[in-house]
Order: sequence, then structure tokens, then C-alpha cells
Amino acid sequence: MKLSGELELTSCYEDASWNGKLLETYDTQTDRFVIAPCCWTRRQLRIIMTLQHLSDAEILLTCSTSPSAEAPDFVETLRRQWNYLIKHPDWRQSFSKKQARVFERTAGGDWKRC
Repeated sequence: MKLSGELELTSCYEDASWNGKLLETYDTQTDRFVIAPCCWTRRQLRIIMTLQHLSDAEILLTCSTSPSAEAPDFVETLRRQWNYLIKHPDWRQSFSKKQARVFERTAGGDWKRC
């Protein structure tokens, strides 16, 4: 579930349907994550294919605006996002019919797709 929200943030900057929208995904009233549909481009995939071959240090310096302040899992998170996008190059696989992906918390504290 975490990955879906991260993908949304990663891909929305080239998706014209996101212009002027806030990227809020968590609904506090329903305790749900609603990941709005977004798309990614072949250009973004080409960039990812280049970046994935960099060392962790190079990724940190290249992809962060403040490398010394990033969380310890910054590079790992980026690599997970990139792997997802590489495995799913057609955004319609993730957002069929441009429908949002909705997740709710289970009794055990995990997240399940609605």
C-alpha cells in the first residue's frame, strides 16, 4: 500500500490531470487511503532505467534535494518504486478504467485493498 502512494507522488508531475491538485491520499474520517489514478510516461521509464544502475550514494545525491536529511530508507524506497514501474510499464495495469485504489486498515493494523 505504501508503494501506491509513493507511485502517485512520483508519476503525477507529468500527468496533466494532476495540475493544481493536492496529493492527499489518507482520509482521516474513514481511515482509508485513496490513491487517485495517475499515469507514468515512457520518458519517466527511460529515466528510471538509467537511474537504477547508479550506486546508492549516487542515487541519494542525484534524486534528493537534501541528501543529508533523508530517511535511511530513501534509496530503498526509490528502488522499490522504480522496480514497480519497470514491472508495470503500462499505468492502466495499476489503475484500470482510471479508478482509484482504495485501502482500509484491518483489525490487525495491516492494509487491505477494498
